[in-house]
Amino acid sequence: MAYGSKGLTKLEYGCYLAASLAHLMINQQDAVGLVTFDTKIRRYIPSRSRVSHLRVILDELVNTSPGDESAGRV
Repeated sequence: MAYGSKGLTKLEYGCYLAASLAHLMINQQDAVGLVTFDTKIRRYIPSRSRVSHLRVILDELVNTSPGDESAGRV
């Protein structure tokens, strides 16, 4: 996930996409959750449909970093 070109990694791209979808879904009053993982589950955020829940998801996406194996390191 640390691989990328033109200054944007796969992880960053995935975070932007997840943030955009979460924003759209919460604005439609749908529930949104998030699971971050590499070789094991790192963080589980259960689904909620409150606007304040979007901040929890966005904070987790900002603070997410690739794990050892997903970063291409062995």
